[in-house]
Amino acid sequence: MEVLEPPSRVAGAPRDGALDQRPGLGVVPVLGGERRGSKSGEQRNQQRRASGHRRAISRRALAAASALGAVLAGVACEDVQLPGGGTVPTADLVILPLQSGAPVVTSATLWVYNDRLVSQVLRHLDAGLNTYLRVDFPEGCLSSLNGSPLSVDDSVLVTIEARPGEYGLTLSPSGLEFTLETPTVTFFYGRYADLSVIAGEPAFPDEAAYLAALEVWEEVTVGQWRVARGSGAAGVDAIAAAVDAPGELLVAARR
Repeated sequence: MEVLEPPSRVAGAPRDGALDQRPGLGVVPVLGGERRGSKSGEQRNQQRRASGHRRAISRRALAAASALGAVLAGVACEDVQLPGGGTVPTADLVILPLQSGAPVVTSATLWVYNDRLVSQVLRHLDAGLNTYLRVDFPEGCLSSLNGSPLSVDDSVLVTIEARPGEYGLTLSPSGLEFTLETPTVTFFYGRYADLSVIAGEPAFPDEAAYLAALEVWEEVTVGQWRVARGSGAAGVDAIAAAVDAPGELLVAARR
C-alpha cells in the first residue's frame, strides 16, 4: 500500500510547505511565492476562506433539500419518485471483472488538501505499471469530516482501494462529506478486462453491446446500487463518474 507523508499541519493549522500528489507513484514538491504586483498573502487567504465557505454545501444537504421539494410537489403529483429510488440489487448487474491472473493493483493512502487539486493513480504491478484507475480531488472538495466543517486550509487522510477481482473502488473515511466540487474517478479497463463474463447473458449478444451498456455504479445501501452521477465513457476503454460520497463504486452493466 502506498502511504504518503502527512502534512505539517492538519485541519486548519498553518503549513510551512506543501506536497501535491500527481498521477504517478510519488509526490512532487510544489514551489510557491509572492509575485510582484500581486495581492498580499493575507488578502488571498481571506478570499479563499470566503470562497471555500460559500462552496461548503455538501451534496447530502442538497439532496435533503431536493427531497423536501419532491415531497411538497407530491401533494399535486401522485407519481413523484423520492431520492433513493431506482436502485438495483447486485444480482441484476454484470460486473466487469479482471482477467484471471491479472497483476495486483496498488492501493493508496494520501493527504487530500482543500486548497488545491490532488490526483492519485492506482496501477497494476506489471512491467508497464498500467493504470487501473485515477481519482481527482478538485480544489475545495472537502466539506466536513465526522460532522465537523472543513476550511480551505484543511486536509484529510484518504484511502483508495481497488475491489478485488473486478473494476471498482472503496473510498474512505466514511465520515467525509464533499462539497458540490466532488471528486471524479476514471477506470481504465482496456488491458485487463475479462469480457468473457457475457457468456450466456442474453442481454449482451456481443462484447460491443456489453461495453456500450457499462456504467459506474455507487452502493446506496448494502447490495443496492444506482448509476453514479455523470457516469459515461471517458475515451477509449475508459469510463468515469462523480464520487459523491465515500464508499463502494464498481463498473457494471445492468442485465
